[in-house]
Amino acid sequence: MNEQRTKISIDLPEAFGFLTQEKARYKTVCGGRGKGASWSFARSLLARGLRAPMRALCAREIQKTIDESVHQLLADQVAALNMGKHYTVLSDEIRGPNGTSFGYAGLRHNASGLKSWEGADVCWVTDATNVSRSSWNILTPTIRKEGSEIWTDFNPELESDYTYQFLVKNPPEGSIVKRLTWRDNPFFNEILRAEKDDMERRDPEEALTVWEGKLRQALKDAIYADEILAATRDNRIGRVPWNGVAPVDTYWDLGHANLTVIWFIVKMGFEWHAIDYLEDSRKKIGHYLAALQARQYLYGTHFLPHDAENDMLGAESIHKQVERVYPGRVVIVPRVLDKVQTHNAVKTVFPHCWFDEEKCADGLQGLRHYRFKRDREGRISRDPLHDWASDVADSFGTFALSKNTGRRSRTAVRSAQQFVQVGKGDSPSTQWMGS
Repeated sequence: MNEQRTKISIDLPEAFGFLTQEKARYKTVCGGRGKGASWSFARSLLARGLRAPMRALCAREIQKTIDESVHQLLADQVAALNMGKHYTVLSDEIRGPNGTSFGYAGLRHNASGLKSWEGADVCWVTDATNVSRSSWNILTPTIRKEGSEIWTDFNPELESDYTYQFLVKNPPEGSIVKRLTWRDNPFFNEILRAEKDDMERRDPEEALTVWEGKLRQALKDAIYADEILAATRDNRIGRVPWNGVAPVDTYWDLGHANLTVIWFIVKMGFEWHAIDYLEDSRKKIGHYLAALQARQYLYGTHFLPHDAENDMLGAESIHKQVERVYPGRVVIVPRVLDKVQTHNAVKTVFPHCWFDEEKCADGLQGLRHYRFKRDREGRISRDPLHDWASDVADSFGTFALSKNTGRRSRTAVRSAQQFVQVGKGDSPSTQWMGS
């Protein structure tokens, strides 16, 4: 397809013509590698920005620096299409003389950073496979200008991934969904074809996902794949409400630039019920303590990892800060250097775990995507890949390890039964919070 605006020719694969020719609130492209989505999305947005003033937000789930955005891709397309007279490429933005602008943002835990984008005309969410439920819940009402659109491209992996469920399996009204592969890209070159053919020879099953966009039943190198499949098969992922009486224990993994993750788990007989989940980043410890209080659970014990003795989230150790709010109910789980020991602990306790599908959605997604590293030849290593999913899994590992070991900071830990007796007639949430 050729578009001519201000004497500039824009070549796009025919399959992507809907981006500029049709109106829809949601425009989604999913499929395998080599389909040409990135170039086609970039060119379509640049062409649209020449026709009329436009604010475009280019977003991805995690973006810590501008180098992780599509800024360079757009800049390259400005040069390739001879648009240098029509766009000014700055260090972190692209502007047009008619008022068009392109900006960038990460989605995960960035509600405040997205507020300024409520007037955006288009939001392009790239590499959206692992965009979480909470990120979509923040983004979609933010992009609310009349006639605004949300464009999404991704290569699907698991049917259970929220982006796939939200935009493909049960798409919102006003959606256009295209499933495309390398066959739909007339610019698919011989270098990519050689890569595709090589993978088809070496690993035909992997090639079906990578190049054809076929869904996996489980990630091949996922560490807890069998455990997640068993929990799904046994209907242990669904609605798991709190009964309002049993004490809720919390299990933490701590980070600042990375995620801080908290699982909320209740012991029910011989079962462990994961009733809630919390994650955020770049927040002080007070933020998480306030979030715990806002949930108004009757808390039992708070299990912190070994690095809680550090001051990464405040002026004093996290241990001391949590202990001040919940005196006598904090446990430090000793450090385990061998990840295999943690993995085995999780695999042992997993068959006894139930998960609330909605409240723990982002946590479950992390457990599904927690995987081993691969070397350059594609061989699976013994070490887990350190990414967003590893923070989620480490927090769940704190839970599993705490079943065998743990050091209480104090011995005066009250039971839920004792609390109910002492707190009769008072506000349960206030009493149990140690207020």
